[in-house]
Order: sequence, then structure tokens, then C-alpha cells
Amino acid sequence: MNISITNECNRRCDFCFQKEWYLSNDKIPKQEMTLENIDKILKWASETKIVKVFGGEPLLYSNLQGLFNVFKENNRKIRFLTNFNVSSERIDIFFKNKEIIDGI
Repeated sequence: MNISITNECNRRCDFCFQKEWYLSNDKIPKQEMTLENIDKILKWASETKIVKVFGGEPLLYSNLQGLFNVFKENNRKIRFLTNFNVSSERIDIFFKNKEIIDGI
């Protein structure tokens, strides 16, 4: 299962499959899926053990630790489509939660 959690991105990669989205980013305000909705999706898709998360740049999600907590509470693994071009603080949060990340 794939979920897009934010439209915020810090890159403008020519090869991005979300190119139309980020090209119109000046017109579209920042949007994020709420933790409550992510939790509902994980409960609904209870048979899915690994969830692919993308955006935009998923590591720019405003409550990154909260995102990991929701995945832990639902006993799921998370796989990111990320450029890793984020602050060291966000990278630290990522690796602090490595037990639930699929593919490190």
C-alpha cells in the first residue's frame, strides 16, 4: 500500500513522478494527511504489513516522530521514498526509529 502524506518538497527533480504537483506548488498550499487519518488507514488495511510513504518529501512531514509512533502502535513497517535532503534533526528521527523502517 502507498500513501502520500504531504505535498511539501524541498527539491524540484526533473525525473519526479509528482512533477505536475510540485510545478503547481506555488498555487497549492501545503497539505498534509493528519495522523488521525493515517491511523484510520492503517487500521482499515490491517493485512498490510509494509506501507510505502511518499509525498512530496515525507521526511518534511510536520510531526515526523508522531508518524513513526502511529506506525509503531499499529505494528507496521514503513518504507520511504525520500531524497534524504533534510536537516540532520530529521535524519536523526529517521534512524532513531529504524526498527520499523523497511529497507535500511
